[in-house]
Amino acid sequence: MKNSDEADLVVGSRYLQKNSLASWNICRKILTWIGHLLTKIFLKMPYDSTGAYRLYRLDKIPREFLNTIHSKGYSFF
Repeated sequence: MKNSDEADLVVGSRYLQKNSLASWNICRKILTWIGHLLTKIFLKMPYDSTGAYRLYRLDKIPREFLNTIHSKGYSFF
């Protein structure tokens, strides 16, 4: 596992601690699990990509790329 000094992208996960979802109701757990499963199957992302725990090295992302991103509703990077 790398830290932010060694990686261009750091992705945290709510699954790192055994009981981190103990207070969640079953619907929220199922929706989260389905989101994780779908991104794993269709986008080939083996990590918890539905969470918001991310750190990006912005100096590694070309400004031109950032100008191509547009959204009229909910989106995630």
